[in-house]
Amino acid sequence: MKRFISFVLTLCMVMCITPISIAMEVPNDSVAKEIDYMNYDFPEDAVILYQSEDGVVYQSKEQTSKASDGNLVSRWIEAGGSKTGVMSIKNPHTLVNTTNGYFVATSEYGQSTVKFILTDGANAIVVKEVNAYDVAVNGGVLFSFKSHVSNLAVQYFVIKSSSLYGIMVGCKLW
Repeated sequence: MKRFISFVLTLCMVMCITPISIAMEVPNDSVAKEIDYMNYDFPEDAVILYQSEDGVVYQSKEQTSKASDGNLVSRWIEAGGSKTGVMSIKNPHTLVNTTNGYFVATSEYGQSTVKFILTDGANAIVVKEVNAYDVAVNGGVLFSFKSHVSNLAVQYFVIKSSSLYGIMVGCKLW
C-alpha cells in the first residue's frame, strides 16, 4: 500500500510540474521572430523561395549573371523531344559544408516549365520548378545546400513545353 501511495504522490508531483515547464518553453508571439538558419549575404534583388536548416533557394538576376561564367552542365531538349532526363554533376565542395548552384531553363516559348530535382543518390537536396519566362525576368533559381557527396544527379522533368520550340535545361555548382 505504501508503494501505491508513493506512486500516486510522485505522479501528482510530475503532473503539477509538467505544465509549468511547458508554459516556460512557449515563446511569446510578440517576441518570436523568423529564424535565419544560415547567415547569407543576399544580393539586393534576391527573392527567397525557400529556406530551411539545410539550405536556401532564391532568385536573383544579379547573382545569376555573376555565377553564369564557367561550367554549366546542360541539355538541349528538342521540340517534341524527351520530357525527362538525368545529368551528372560534380560537387566542387565535398569537404566544405556549403555548395552553391543554380538551375536554368530557357526557351523561346516563355511558358516552358521544368521541374528539377538535385539528388545525392539517396536524398533529394533541392526540388524546384523553373519557368523560362521567370528565368528571363528574374534570373535562374539559385540555391545553397550542405552535402559531402562528390557526384550529384540532376533529374529534370518538362512540365509544360511547345511543339515549336526546344528548351535548354542546365545546372551549375560552385
